[in-house]
Amino acid sequence: MLRFFYSKFTFFVAPLLQSLGAKISSKIKKRVLGLKAQNLDSFSHDQNIWFHCSSLGEFEMAKPLMNLFIKDGASQVVVSFFSPSGYENCNETEGLKKFYLPLDSKQNALRVFKAIKPKVFILVKYEFWLNYMVQAQNSGVPSFLISGLFRDNHFLSKYYAKPWRSYLSQFNALYLQNKKSVQLAESWSFSNAILSGDMRINRVLNNGTIFKKDEILEDFTSSAEQVIILGSSWPKEEQLIAKAKLPSGIKVIIAPHDLNPEHINLIKNLFSKSILYTEYVLGESSNVLILNTIGMLKFTYQYGNMAFIGGAFGKGLHNILEPMTYGLPVIFGPNHTKFPEALAAMESGIAKQVNTKSELETAINYFQNVPYKHKSEVKAWLQSRIVDVDGMYAEIIKTIDN
Repeated sequence: MLRFFYSKFTFFVAPLLQSLGAKISSKIKKRVLGLKAQNLDSFSHDQNIWFHCSSLGEFEMAKPLMNLFIKDGASQVVVSFFSPSGYENCNETEGLKKFYLPLDSKQNALRVFKAIKPKVFILVKYEFWLNYMVQAQNSGVPSFLISGLFRDNHFLSKYYAKPWRSYLSQFNALYLQNKKSVQLAESWSFSNAILSGDMRINRVLNNGTIFKKDEILEDFTSSAEQVIILGSSWPKEEQLIAKAKLPSGIKVIIAPHDLNPEHINLIKNLFSKSILYTEYVLGESSNVLILNTIGMLKFTYQYGNMAFIGGAFGKGLHNILEPMTYGLPVIFGPNHTKFPEALAAMESGIAKQVNTKSELETAINYFQNVPYKHKSEVKAWLQSRIVDVDGMYAEIIKTIDN
């Protein structure tokens, strides 16, 4: 009965809401126009491996596994997206095609499966499209969840999610990020849950660290005993570190999330001895450097000793894995419950949560001691959490061959 009402909603109501949304949201408009323009029949291939990713984050997460299918030469990876953020940043190649996934109605699911004829259906993280999962089972298509993530308050634990649980339990395998997710899966009587880890770690390590020489950053950091990188910062993080009493010899590099002039001026007012990257003159005596340019943050981490990552005093924590690839221990605010890597890093002693100025001072003092020890610990932690993507690929290939 629940599936009946859900399917009616996705067939009659959801399209109307999507059309109305396109009138007020440029993002939804891009999706609607993309749906109208695409031709699913153009994806004909006798070895389509279908990944569904909601947006760019899931796409980046799945790339290590996608690349193995592309590399084998026999497969064509077909990636569906809900959000333009993923679709627009996915570059098609001979072995990779993309499309916008139509809404989750029975009719759409049947149409897409008939057009693509996938050999495998792979969902990423927590993309649970009920009618597409049903159609995969009805079509006898092997189905997998990769880097899956379940939480205590997950909708799957609700009474109305029984149809979703029923079909997820029939997947060939649920490759899950952490022990908590496996425990929840088992509490729902799933017998297909496998602890595999977070494939984003593979992704950041595969990308490697960028060591890019920058004359200004080298000059600014050359006189510092240690450097704190304030990455993707919001006002709360900036205010905290401005109030904190930092150990002598420490310099700060701030890479704001928002580069609008008003925000930059707010940061300048917080730090009397700050200077903008674009105004820096070699030999400056400033203690705070503000990166008012785009695209610098990733390689700036090579000049740091620790990172204070923004977002966790607001909607959610920004990327902590990127600075960790450079061996930097990380500090962040309290809103990180949706990011299991943050809790795991805290449990290993290479990350600290802070709520107040005094907690920030304590965390900085902690990581200031024996920095080379912390750097090796961070890198060892990342290496220990690499996902066995080759093994995952081999298990999926078996289902195709069978």
